This record gives sequence, C-alpha cells and structure tokens, in this order.
Amino acid sequence: MTHPVYIQSVAALLPGRPILNAEIEAVLGQVGGQRSRARAVVLRRNGIRQRHYCFDPESRAWNYTGASLAAACGREAVARAGMALADVAFLCCATTTPDQVLPPHAAMVQGELGIPRCAIGTVHGVCSSSAGAFDWASLQVAAGRHPNALVIGSERASQGLRREHYEYGPRFRAFLEGLCADLGVTATGSDLDATLNRHRRSLEFDEDFLRWMLSDGAGAVVLGREPRPGGLEVVHVEMESRAGELPSCMTGGREWSDCVVDAAIDGVLNLRQDIELLNDHIVGVTVEAVGRCLDHAAVAPEAVDVIIPHLSSVYFIDHTARRLAEVGLALPRERWFTNLTRVGNVGTASIWIALEEALRTGRIQSGQTVLLVVPESSRFNTVCLLLRAV
Repeated sequence: MTHPVYIQSVAALLPGRPILNAEIEAVLGQVGGQRSRARAVVLRRNGIRQRHYCFDPESRAWNYTGASLAAACGREAVARAGMALADVAFLCCATTTPDQVLPPHAAMVQGELGIPRCAIGTVHGVCSSSAGAFDWASLQVAAGRHPNALVIGSERASQGLRREHYEYGPRFRAFLEGLCADLGVTATGSDLDATLNRHRRSLEFDEDFLRWMLSDGAGAVVLGREPRPGGLEVVHVEMESRAGELPSCMTGGREWSDCVVDAAIDGVLNLRQDIELLNDHIVGVTVEAVGRCLDHAAVAPEAVDVIIPHLSSVYFIDHTARRLAEVGLALPRERWFTNLTRVGNVGTASIWIALEEALRTGRIQSGQTVLLVVPESSRFNTVCLLLRAV
C-alpha cells in the first residue's frame, strides 16, 4: 500500500551576515599571502554577488558546527509543520562536509536536536545528495514505514576554504620545534617560517576555483501524508547517475596515502573541480534529466509553472534554458526561479533554500506544478523532483 506524500513545511538557514565579493579574500584569507589568480574570472562567470559563512569574519570564531547548523534549520522546519521534535519518525540528512567521518552525520544532528529515538539515514555526496535523502524519506512515508520524515541538507564548506586549511598549522610548527630540539638543532621561529614558505605548495586552479563558488547554509523539509496549506504534493522523483560513462569532475580525497601527513601536504584533502569537464557535460546531462523526468511523469513542458534549478553559475542556467528550447522542451526563462546570486552555491542545501524563498515570497501559487532540477558535477548524478502546490 502506498500513501500520497506532501511537503508540509520548508525552512532555510543562512548563517551570519552576507559576505560581498570584495570581502571574500580578506575573510577567507590569502593562501601563502598571495592574491588568488582564479578569483576574478570565477566570480565574473558564476554571477554570485554574496554568500554566507559559518564563522565570524572579524574574530574568525566558528558560530556553528556542521551538525548544529543542520539541527537549527531542522528545528525550524519542524516548528513550521506544527510538530514537536519528539514526533519526528525518520531523520534523513545530507551533506558534503560532515564534522567527522564517524559517527554518521544524521546521528550527530539527532543528538543536537535532542530527539530521544527515531530512525535515521545519512546520504553523503555533493549537490544531489539532499534530493537523494528526500527520495529515501518520501519512499519511507509512501510505503507506510513512517508517518513523517525530516530531511535536512546542510553545508559548512568554509571549513575547507579558509586560509588555515591550506597552510601549516600551529600544531605542526610545534611538532617541528620539538623535533629540532630532540635532534639538538637550533631553529628560530623565522627559520621555521622561511623553511615552511619554501616548501609551501601553490594552489592549483582546480583547488582555488571552489573558494569563490561555495557558501554555507542549510535547508530542511518535513514530509507527511496529509496536505497542509502552502505545502506541496510529491508527484514524481527521477534520479540517474552517469558514473559508468563519465569520469570524476568534482573531487575531495581523490587519492590517498598511507600517511595522513603526506596526504595533507599533497593537498589530497582539498576540494577540486575539473572546469573543462564541467563545461563539457553539465548542461547536456541537465537537459537529458529534465526530458526524462517529464516523459516518465507524462507531464508536458507547458504544464510546468515554476522551474527551480540548482546550478553553480548563472552562466549554466541561461545555457540550460536555451538548450531545452532547442530540443523541444521549452521552459521559458521567466518561469525559472533562482536565488543563486544572493545566497551563493550552498551545495546540498541550495535546492531547499531556493524552494523556501519561492514559497515565502509567493513565487509559487496553489495548483502550480513545480520542477526542481539538481545536477551534481562530482560524477554527473542528476535528480529531478516534480511537485504540485497544494
């Protein structure tokens, strides 16, 4: 037996004040004291004017962990649904940037929320992972396994974008000082600075690129079996990965080493983006995904009232709309809604942050059909969600 599934509430959280383009390098910090070579070209192309970070730009103190950020947004979504946290039956969380490898991210979020007991699921990935969590949760509710579900997508990308992530830290310096002392070698602080500077590896473009793309934030939805005013019915979910056809495009920890120190020095832990591969494929796979979703759902393009895409650059949004029209899937640009330029690329959280604003501002009206489109560049996974406003 299957039940209809509805989005009963949506919440979004953008931490801290907006950081404008002119501030980014001062806030994140110059790596090795050098100005970025990628900054100008990336910001010109992506169209993003401001973004948010989970740390105070003046004191550099963290305001949220990854788990507390997700929990704060999830708490708001549950309140908007008129529920108590103890009523949450299934908590499904997605992120690219968990605080730790283990325990799983959803368990840490459950602990932050203080939910004594519930079923949990963690989906790890990049942009489409929160849509994957949504699919998992909606199937659980539809199958009658759980009466409701809380889905949260969140990112604390800045933890891997700040200058400190790329440079030798104070503990490593202290280790070197102790090592020199044990060896009977005299090394002053300036000696260590000079030596470390000589061995500092300059950032490659594919590493530097994402410092000017990514933002922090969270988005959450509550799913249930009953419609709520201002909610949306889940009509169709379409997912497909092309990992068997295309190579990796966005990576982190793409190679490994027997030694964690070696991995850090080699930049293995840094996020990277293959720009050429992204440009060659992201629009094409997005267009194919939209066509497949509408075909399988038997929905004509002209019946779609609002399209909310998660694409990393305004450049790709415009190109995707044009390519769709070229293949007979005309979805006029005036039907598209995006807040990318004002909130930045928030990875897994982006699609819910955009949906929350579209609902809150009246961009989505009762009876309208809404198409959410989430292409993920890591290995070109795509998710499309068709919804109908209650």
